[in-house]
Amino acid sequence: MIFMILLLIPELASAQGYIEGMNINYERSPVTVKDVDPDESFTLNTWRFNTGFPVFLAKDKSKYLIIGAGFEVLNFSGMHPAFAIKNVYGIQPTIGLTQKVNSKLTMRYLFLPALNSDFDDVSFTDIKLGGIVQAAYSKRPGLTWRATLGFRDQWYGPQIIALVGLDWTVNEKWRIFGDAPRDLTIAYRLNQKNYAGFTLEAVNTSYKLKNRQYLSHNTAQPGLFFERYLTPSLALRATVSYSFIRHEDINHQRDKTDLKVDFVPIGYEPDPLNPEFSKGANFKLALSYRVFR
Repeated sequence: MIFMILLLIPELASAQGYIEGMNINYERSPVTVKDVDPDESFTLNTWRFNTGFPVFLAKDKSKYLIIGAGFEVLNFSGMHPAFAIKNVYGIQPTIGLTQKVNSKLTMRYLFLPALNSDFDDVSFTDIKLGGIVQAAYSKRPGLTWRATLGFRDQWYGPQIIALVGLDWTVNEKWRIFGDAPRDLTIAYRLNQKNYAGFTLEAVNTSYKLKNRQYLSHNTAQPGLFFERYLTPSLALRATVSYSFIRHEDINHQRDKTDLKVDFVPIGYEPDPLNPEFSKGANFKLALSYRVFR
């Protein structure tokens, strides 16, 4: 259950009763490019490493800092004349504060700078800034509602983050949590160590490229997972999913979207310079170290 930032950073938002202290995952996505030779295809390999930990400021753990960082590599293996990118990278430090206002309301504030690039020509001005504010309200035990509002400066233009989430322990077997439209997990406890369920993950971010271009990376993929706790804190998860949205779009840096609200463009949106990617399967393996609250 990884994904970065509330679109970029690891699951430091503790949506499911724990904080991901560390997450390492690898994702493999066989892809083809539409409207060209079908024999020409390649694979998107994605490696991500995220770490984060709380620094408690109160003995009852009602107030704590969130310190973390993430690193990712997107590798397009093989060679395709319509898509010449080989690697892009992302570095995302995170600092935030979580504070329990009262018995029902918890506030969270995160500062999310990011350096996303092919690292061909990097400068300090390539760092894009962002941040979020999140309110979590628990009216009764086992059910928490969340609202998240934020902003990110992307290479494709400004992005507003607006998420509505929940963390619901339905019973001792079932749990539902996530922040729509970014992610959703429905987990079923098979036994003390094993879990299975449904997951939906979506990512929308961008990377600076050489020749004054940028890459927009936009995916949405539902899937099924199996997870096993190797120790009380260490979990291994395997996920098989299908991308019904898969956009790897190259544009000139001067050609930007007016505004995006989460994944939805508002106003002008540029046409990509490269052909459209095909939809398809994804396979992911993730190892997580979790700090339970």
